This record gives sequence, C-alpha cells and structure tokens, in this order.
Amino acid sequence: MPRMYNRHALLALGAAFLMSACQSESGSREQTDAKSSVDAVETPPTEQVSFTVQVEGLRLRSEAGPEAQVIRTLTKGELLIDAGEVSDFTTPIRLRGIDFDEPWIKVRTTDEETGWVYGGALNPAMQAGPEAASLLLDKRLTTFFGESLTRRIKEYRDQFTAATNSEDLAAVYLDGVDISEQMNPVLEERITLDDYDQLPDLFWLEQAFPAYQPTLVAEGTIYYLFADYSDWLEKARMTEGSEDDAFVAIALELFPQDSIAHFYPAYFLQTWDYGGHSLLGRGIHLDLLAKLEKAWKGGKSAFAPAIRTMTQDIVQDITDVDNSYWEDQAAIAREMQAILDRKWEVLTKEDMIALRARSRQFDEPEKHQIPLDKGSGMGG
Repeated sequence: MPRMYNRHALLALGAAFLMSACQSESGSREQTDAKSSVDAVETPPTEQVSFTVQVEGLRLRSEAGPEAQVIRTLTKGELLIDAGEVSDFTTPIRLRGIDFDEPWIKVRTTDEETGWVYGGALNPAMQAGPEAASLLLDKRLTTFFGESLTRRIKEYRDQFTAATNSEDLAAVYLDGVDISEQMNPVLEERITLDDYDQLPDLFWLEQAFPAYQPTLVAEGTIYYLFADYSDWLEKARMTEGSEDDAFVAIALELFPQDSIAHFYPAYFLQTWDYGGHSLLGRGIHLDLLAKLEKAWKGGKSAFAPAIRTMTQDIVQDITDVDNSYWEDQAAIAREMQAILDRKWEVLTKEDMIALRARSRQFDEPEKHQIPLDKGSGMGG
C-alpha cells in the first residue's frame, strides 16, 4: 500500500497561479512562453462576471500577454469586471513543479480602466455566482485534464449540485470514483514537487470537483484525490431517501480521523511510512461487514457497487498473505469464527471460501508464516 502522508492545509484559490504570472513578468526563474496568436475571442456574458485579485502586484496590461505595456499594478482583493474577451492563446508557466497554461482575460476596474490580466491570477468574486466560478475553473481544468475529462468533471459537478435523492447521489458518487481514478494519474504526471517549502496550491480542485480532497501521499511526493465524506454527509442530509445516509455513515466509520478517505481504513493500523498491521481481532471487520450487509439490501441498494468494493477490501485485509496482525491468535480466532458463523448476502461464495481457508491458517500461524500479536507489550 502507498503511504498516507500528513494532510496539508491548502491555500486560497488561485494564489499559485497569480504568483506564477507576477514572477514570470518580473523575469524570475519561472519559465514562460506565450504562444504566437494575439487575436481575442469574444465571450458574450450571460451575466456580469466579476473577479477578485488574489495577490498584491498583479499587472494590468494594455494588451494580452506578458510583454504588453503595464497600465498599473493591482492590489490584492481588488474587484475586476469581465469585459467579455479572452485571449485565444495561453501563456505556459512552470511554477512550483507544475506546468500551467492560462489565457488572458480582458477586465474593467471600478475606476473604469480597461486592460488585460493573466487568467490564473483571478478568482470569481463571491457575488459572481456559480456560473462565474465555472467559467474560470473549467479553463483551468482543461489545461490540466483536457477537454474530454473536463467535460466529465463539469457534468459531475452539476449532477452533484442537482442531486435530490439517494439514487441521484449514488450515481454521482460512482461516477466520481471513476473520474477521480482518471484524474489521479494526470496529477502525478503533471505535478513535480521541487520545493517542499512552497507546495502548489490545489484548493481550486476542491471547488471544481466537489466532495474530493487533493492530499499528499507517498512520502509527500504525489497528490492524490480522495473522497471527503464530510461533504458527502452534508449532501446526503439534503436528499430524499435513506440509502445515501446509510452508505456515508459506513464510510465515515471507515475513515473517522478526518472523514477523508485514504489508503488505511479504520481496520488497519499504520505504524510506518508504507504500512502497518491489520486490526483483525478487535471486532472492527465484523462490525463493518454487518453494517455493509444491512446497507446492501440484497444487492438492491443504489450504492451496491460501492458497498461491494468496501466489502472486498475488508476480505482482502483479512486474507492478504503479506499482512501482519496487531492482535493475538485468540482474539483473531474469535472474530473469524463470528464472521464465519453468520449468513451473508454481501459476501460471495468465493469470499467465504477464502475466509475459511484463512481461518485454518490462523490456527497454525507459524506454519503459514503469519505474524500475529504485533501489539504485544506496546499498549495495544
């Protein structure tokens, strides 16, 4: 299993993008290379879109591009109004290990000055509404993930907002799992962490892809998107039906520390960078299986595929030949027997065969080289 790194606080949306624009204009070590076309594309607004400047010193320019004449510098928090034009070229910038590629946006200040600013330097103002937020976020998503995946992310975001019942939310959840699995390799490829004192700002991903949290893993070398079950809980409380509430409640028991999924659920104790020990013998596996069985509803739950995945993970933790176990043989034998004595619908015939075989191995742990009782003498 990859290592779960300590969770880092993510900064305000767009700060890293703005710093990249400001640093590139002043001739810093960051790399920039504007593409050649200079025509602008008109974008007739459906509403008045406003933005706020995120960092002190953003330059308002007479034309789009990092070499254009500076009209003046803008202050952090200054309000700008979208003037309805976006450059048809982007400016590639490498900042804090990430290659960004943002367009330039024509804006108007509150003093009626008109000019161009780097799009990554802006954040939709609170009063701008969801359409304005989508405008900026989708531009950034396209740079990172391409048009096809960005389209799926946008659809997911819209469906998450629109979900009104358990069935809707289940469909969104399952879609989100699939999308995140496609986004994670892109994040790993696109982000190279060069300076651990200046981590990239990915807070915008939380807005673009709700109910997911970008988190550092693998000794802090990779960003990975995990489900944030506190967000799913909030949404489930707003929808009709109880299936989503039951499913999220189980997920929160799996990841009780901060409600964010990671590589080590509650039934596994991480004791070092890349691993730890199964907690089989404490009753956690049995309790979770019983709750998953109830939520399963004979396979008729809208969350059935996700419930099945959670169940398979629990069975894998019990039967993994590479696992070691925190509890002693007697405690493990008691929980295994309790699991085997029950009739399950959520467990398949193959699951039960694997569990029975593993139970017999626990009877002779030395013979099968199963490390048990790792918590002995450690206050476990």
